[in-house]
Amino acid sequence: MSQDARELLVLAGEVARIRNAPDCTSRDLAIAVVLCRLIAAERDPESLLPSLSPEMLPLGASLERIMTEVSEGVEFSELRDFAAGENPDLAEYLRFT
Repeated sequence: MSQDARELLVLAGEVARIRNAPDCTSRDLAIAVVLCRLIAAERDPESLLPSLSPEMLPLGASLERIMTEVSEGVEFSELRDFAAGENPDLAEYLRFT
């Protein structure tokens, strides 16, 4: 097994631990791939893959609504809870943050 594959599997295991999982799944692996890309881009900005997204991404309607409805500023926990509510299939990953 290559070193980068080993590192990816270790990171996927850590993602699975976040949700107190009994095993590591392909979803954990997919999230680990995204994290690896972010980590690589932070270490070396030149390694960032090109994107067709605009440099300044607009907020989706439901996210923009939560950002404008809270008058005293949005907290991390509010955004996490919003993400869990909008994506119940990912809630187990968001519960423990």
